[in-house]
Amino acid sequence: MKRNVFLTKFCLVLMMLIGSTSFACAQEENPVKLKVTPSEFVPGTETVITVSYETSVPHNAFNMDVTLPKGLTVVGKEAVDEDGEPTVVYLERGNALLASHTFLHNYKDTSLDKETGITSFRVVSANPQLKYMKSSGSLFSFTVKVSEELADNAQILLTKIKFNDAAYFEQAFDIKKAVSTGINGVEAESQDAEAVYSIGGVRLNKASKGVNIVVRNGKAIKVVK
Repeated sequence: MKRNVFLTKFCLVLMMLIGSTSFACAQEENPVKLKVTPSEFVPGTETVITVSYETSVPHNAFNMDVTLPKGLTVVGKEAVDEDGEPTVVYLERGNALLASHTFLHNYKDTSLDKETGITSFRVVSANPQLKYMKSSGSLFSFTVKVSEELADNAQILLTKIKFNDAAYFEQAFDIKKAVSTGINGVEAESQDAEAVYSIGGVRLNKASKGVNIVVRNGKAIKVVK
């Protein structure tokens, strides 16, 4: 009898330990940290969206689906392919990828659902030589045209995210519509006032690295820092 009770208690403790271990594994923190910038978008402008990451575990491949809300439309730029033929580039590879990494996406004009205004496409990168990506940096970037249809508060969704053989996960990034400064023909609040804006139209406390719009004596001038 005592032996049966002992065995029963032993089995219960063992089950609890197994359950605790499984729970701990399930709660293990994802080593991949993703970031989408910027978080504010000004209607009437074109803005570059960058998807970046950092990881404590090396990876040589990734894939993910990108969903953009209504009001953000991917803009392509004309280029020449390796055969010298004209083409349109929609996405650009990031600096976290090595030169030997492949970079593919399935974006095309039909990726924009004209009824909902939502855009969806997939991005895939791998290395045939199994070389690891850099542990941090940008994965890819693309330019969007921002319209007034963008909601005041919206989200950029990354789904079916997978790095090597790790589990799939997804992540949503909150974005918001910023108030346009009307840089085109902008007038300062007074003739002696001075203000600084980013090229996307967001007011800054001071000039940042890159292209800035400086308003001085009622005139807007472009300044590169």
